[in-house]
Amino acid sequence: MSLVTAPALDALAESLIPTAARLVVAVHDDDQADAHDALGRLGVLDLRALCVVLAAMVPDDESLSSLLAWTRGVAPISERQAAANRARLEATMAAHARDRRVSRTALREAS
Repeated sequence: MSLVTAPALDALAESLIPTAARLVVAVHDDDQADAHDALGRLGVLDLRALCVVLAAMVPDDESLSSLLAWTRGVAPISERQAAANRARLEATMAAHARDRRVSRTALREAS
């Protein structure tokens, strides 16, 4: 069994942030096909890292009841709301990617 270094695990976790965000939206939109597609190509190590990324995305200062409130008696959302959710996700992910590029550039320039 080969050990994966901490920097490699950090890079793997970082690379899975878009997949984690996509999975969150798919689950909240009750989109089984998109959830299946997001998970279908991942290996065991990727799935384990994805679990850690998803856990890190959950606020730890909310009650379990509050975190799962969306699951109680709510009908699936409309196509319009799903499209709006995806547009917000895409904008957030673009900003995240842009911020990561800026941070990496600043680190290179500082060294």
